[in-house]
Parts: sequence; C-alpha cells; structure tokens
Amino acid sequence: MGSEFLEKAVLVFGCGNILFGDDGFGPAVVEYLQKHVDLPPEVLVQDVGTSIREILFDLALAAAKPRLLII
Repeated sequence: MGSEFLEKAVLVFGCGNILFGDDGFGPAVVEYLQKHVDLPPEVLVQDVGTSIREILFDLALAAAKPRLLII
C-alpha cells in the first residue's frame, strides 16, 4: 500500500485472513464495497489483510489524520 491512505478523509480498512473462515469478513466487505458502491474521492476502502498494525502506526505518526477511520 502506498501513502495514499495518509491523504484521505475517510478510511475503511478490511482486516482478516481469507484462509481462516470468518476471519475473512473484513476483506469480503471491502470487496463488496469496491464492486457495488460508488465511493466519493475522499474515501479509501482497502483490504489490509493482517497488516493493520503497521498502517495504524503510520497513521499515528502522520501529521494529518483522517476524519473517520473504520476497521
């Protein structure tokens, strides 16, 4: 993932591992939103798998914070 997530007002992160049954719920939600919802340009919906910790660390250190974060 690039640094695009540091520039968006609204972040939606789908967490989980699709290989572990219902742990893949987050990635499934992201896939649905990306295919069926017309998202505004200030919204980023991203499947982050199991790497959410690193992303949250980057967000904590960033100068600009998102207005809304959904995990």
